[in-house]
Amino acid sequence: MVSKRFSTTLCRSVFAALLFAAFVLLAGCMDPLGQDGQTGYAGVSVLEAPGSISELQITVSGPGMSTIGPLVLSPGTTSLTLEVPTGPDRVFDISGGWFTYRRVAGVTARGLDLSARMRPYIVIPDRNNDRLAIVKDMNGAGWTGMIAVVEDPGPPQPITAPRWVDFDNQGRLLVYFSDALVTISDPSIAGPIVDYETVTGAEIAAYDRAGGYLYYYSGTGINRWDGLGTLFFSYDGDASGMAMGDGGHIYIVGRTEASGATVPGVEKYDPATFTVVESFSDAGVFDSPAQDVTFVNGYVYVANPNGPDGYKVLKFDTDLQLVAAFGSAPADPANPQPREFFGPRQFVATLGKRLILMDGGGQFFEDTLVNRLVAFDDVGSSSGWRTFGEHGDAENQFEFYFAC
Repeated sequence: MVSKRFSTTLCRSVFAALLFAAFVLLAGCMDPLGQDGQTGYAGVSVLEAPGSISELQITVSGPGMSTIGPLVLSPGTTSLTLEVPTGPDRVFDISGGWFTYRRVAGVTARGLDLSARMRPYIVIPDRNNDRLAIVKDMNGAGWTGMIAVVEDPGPPQPITAPRWVDFDNQGRLLVYFSDALVTISDPSIAGPIVDYETVTGAEIAAYDRAGGYLYYYSGTGINRWDGLGTLFFSYDGDASGMAMGDGGHIYIVGRTEASGATVPGVEKYDPATFTVVESFSDAGVFDSPAQDVTFVNGYVYVANPNGPDGYKVLKFDTDLQLVAAFGSAPADPANPQPREFFGPRQFVATLGKRLILMDGGGQFFEDTLVNRLVAFDDVGSSSGWRTFGEHGDAENQFEFYFAC
């Protein structure tokens, strides 16, 4: 991924900023006066936007003011100064491609400087609802249910039972559904397909952004796809989840190769040597194979829904030494508390420091099904604990987990 830091302010003087505000006012996009008639200058610098984003849009809204924008920044222009009505709750929204930034901040007569670090949308493969659920944050802002994408040339392709999503090295979305790998360029409800490839068996996969490869488990081994052809790697374990780490290593959960595919655990696989270089299994940690794995900030995180209490989510170092674990079943399912999970099943691709899990459980005939997102800062801590969503097929609802 290409990141850019833009710190040059377009309007370096009050005079230039006033001219800009006057232009927008004449265009009918904003009212420069708040309820108290005062304004302040907000300088916005966009950081960490992928180089593939060709256009950024910014809006500013809040109580007692007319919405500013959306203003479209021309290619190469990602910094500007706006005259904004003063007030405590000014909402700055920036979007471009699959990346977004949202900040609620007060604007005073002294002004405000914002360093807008772009982050990807939260995209959930809502499998049993046949859609991608897309939100900007854990409050559900900007909810979209994407049910089809446009193949050019060709008719819209319905999104059927999506299994996983990730972001490629250009900031585009990768989705696997209907036995095909799809690269989607834009998060609109009819987002155009950049590439549509049949990659059978890629339900368990990991994308190498450094090398531009897709690794996926086929049931008999690991395959590496580069967009043109496939290279096969021998692996005798039984994978249920994969993630790319640093140095080109792949972390795999399931039944380990070291045990002859009989014992559940987590392994570190080196494609350069076709070998497992580290392996961890412990009957006190894994009652059955874990469901998913991710690599964030130099650590390996494992979703272990069937593990005993205290071991629902695991944290390992790169040598697969267990660093921390937490998570228990809710003592009161009607009132779950932080550090309690119904069944952490799959990590959401975030490209950042956040950990977001798809958490599901319950029984259909008992009307106790749970489908929600859980976000937290790190294993072993309740810091940053947030939940969002519930079971169903409407807005702010999911059905990625199903049990009968």
